[in-house]
Amino acid sequence: MFSIVGVFGRGITVRLATVVAILVLEATTVRAQVDVLTAQYNIYRTSSNGEETILTQANVNSSQFGKIFSRTVDAPFYAFPLIVTDFDVPGIGLRDLVIIATLGNSVYAFDADDPNANNPYWAVNLGTPQATGPGYPNPTEGILSTPVIDRATQTIYLTAIVQNATEPNLYVYALDLATGAMKYNSPQMITYTFASGLTTTDAGTWLQRAGLLLFNNVLYIGTANVLENPLDWHSQEGFIQTFQADDLSVQMASFETNPDGEGGGFWQAGRGIAADSSGNVFVAVDSGDYDPVISLAVSVIKFSAGTLSPISWFTPERWAYLYPQNLDLSANGVTLIPNTNLAFAGGKTGVIYLLDQTNLGGLATASGTQALQTFQASHGCGLTDCAQHLPTAFWPHAKYPYLYVWDVGDYLRAYPFDLLTQRFLTDYATVGTFLPSRAGGMTVSSNGAESGTGIVWATTALQDPYSSAVPGAIHAFDAKNITTELYNSDQIPTRDAMGTFVKMSTPVVANGKVYVNTQSNVLPVYGLLCQQPVGSEVTITPGTLTSVPGTSNYTQLVTMSNTGTQAIGGPFTLILSGLSPQVKLGGSSGTTSCIAPAGDTYINLSRAPLWLKPGKSFVAELGFAPNGATGITYTAILVAGTGGQ
Repeated sequence: MFSIVGVFGRGITVRLATVVAILVLEATTVRAQVDVLTAQYNIYRTSSNGEETILTQANVNSSQFGKIFSRTVDAPFYAFPLIVTDFDVPGIGLRDLVIIATLGNSVYAFDADDPNANNPYWAVNLGTPQATGPGYPNPTEGILSTPVIDRATQTIYLTAIVQNATEPNLYVYALDLATGAMKYNSPQMITYTFASGLTTTDAGTWLQRAGLLLFNNVLYIGTANVLENPLDWHSQEGFIQTFQADDLSVQMASFETNPDGEGGGFWQAGRGIAADSSGNVFVAVDSGDYDPVISLAVSVIKFSAGTLSPISWFTPERWAYLYPQNLDLSANGVTLIPNTNLAFAGGKTGVIYLLDQTNLGGLATASGTQALQTFQASHGCGLTDCAQHLPTAFWPHAKYPYLYVWDVGDYLRAYPFDLLTQRFLTDYATVGTFLPSRAGGMTVSSNGAESGTGIVWATTALQDPYSSAVPGAIHAFDAKNITTELYNSDQIPTRDAMGTFVKMSTPVVANGKVYVNTQSNVLPVYGLLCQQPVGSEVTITPGTLTSVPGTSNYTQLVTMSNTGTQAIGGPFTLILSGLSPQVKLGGSSGTTSCIAPAGDTYINLSRAPLWLKPGKSFVAELGFAPNGATGITYTAILVAGTGGQ
């Protein structure tokens, strides 16, 4: 911010006042540049974004935060919305993108920020999706799982079920991020070969639900409900396959979850296949046979990097009971705890198993379990199958990490993780106060370990969503005290109504916005209702006021420089607070209403960069008409973000 005074008159020199730095302690610093390229944000599948610098506990409330725009698509979407920032769209320039993949087999690249950019930069449809009945998914099954984006090669990888003349088939695709065009020899039809030698291509029962994994040019795809005998539902299997990412015609390996028995579902409630920093892969499967290493029953499995060769596994002692009761571990997937050798998994029983990544433990026995820790994290349906899937999220806080669990028929629960003992402190769990019919997925956002920034986001439904679409809501809770609700979209439904609920959907929080799945064929986007001052990290330097020949008007160049360490996201607006009443600003966009003080003149800086990166600057040219005023006085305030002024 700065103040300037200009005095005009014949023969009088224009004088520029001293620049005055003003620190606004209450202001939110608008700075972020976070890509979300895979399910649950990262290959550890934590469901946490520790680089959210805009949304805080102080400003996520119904007076400052709400639905700011929406995008319309052709069908419901269960896949995680993906975010690509500062991307050079052909013929358009740098934009932030949100990628949406729908059950209608359409992929959209929308503007992630501009409320008025309703049309996608590109959209492709991959073919007719398979029609389904009521229930999940519906009304069609096309793209079900979360794609993965390789930013280095500008490629989106995804799968889709396409209804062909004789049967539906599952295909894997590589799409160009800039245009949606096919690349890398795609599409390729996926086939599965059972241990018996039978090969199947009919995807009529298949669920390719688990999010895709890309690591070191290897693409991992997992599928459930693959029937060896279409007349026998118990013959269903799960498969995981790998493909060479830069040439999808090369299938590298295939893993059948239970080749000598029945079952073998692999769906993970949509959670992506997990991997550690070395590329070792972790999955949770469900089958009715334990015969290592051919079949591993209800288990967590570790594959060696780049292969589908099991090198370690964990199987609960009660595996023979869990499978026939449909109480599988694949109802959540595996999460790796960052900066440790630990992982955890939990399925329909609501039990969490803490495991050693280096040696998962094998078969648990009555004489002593090989899990490092086992505890009842949920008090929902327990040993009754009620279609639960055990949503979890892990906040890797530097000092106070937490595990969050929200099962069907239960309250939100938070379990502290002790960094010294490397165990969950179950005696110190916190229980929320809101009991919905269903909860979807969860996200934890924070600005690292900065106080007052940790927020747990979740979607809920008050009615059972499985027979028909029902209204949903998005909630925000204090991450350190989940009994404190900061916001929910039902507080002002006329403005913020979410739409219909999608089970297993995870709100995506990035760069000050929240993107939410719905069954309503609409992507609602939430954020701050007002733009925010950029803070002291941007230096505003005014140039000399210069007279316009033949007029009484003046121009001035104003330079905005990022002297901080993080990129600051636009769009940018320059407010001229306290501008002299008689002076008119050329190209003025209006006067402020939600940024105090109200009634100040502002101008939208449409030619400003999308992101003001550290060490970079941009220049705005202002034009003034004094209209008889003897001077120009104003305080400049730079604000940013998608909200209003």
